[in-house]
Amino acid sequence: MANRHIRAFNRSSGALLWAYETKGPSGGSATIVDSTVFVGSWDKNYYAINGADGSKRWCIFFQTHGILLALVLTV
Repeated sequence: MANRHIRAFNRSSGALLWAYETKGPSGGSATIVDSTVFVGSWDKNYYAINGADGSKRWCIFFQTHGILLALVLTV
């Protein structure tokens, strides 16, 4: 079974800081902006995760036929 977790690790020790479970495997590289982790998933959702504690800030569903690898957000 594919891995459905987005994980954050301590840069110095490599210890797991948190893990967030999605409904499908994630793909591509995450983008981090102001302590928010943005990542797409095979579950057709694009997630914004709190980088400090791994809690979901929001997620958006996209009707697509594949994986969400990258998304540009303009605020």
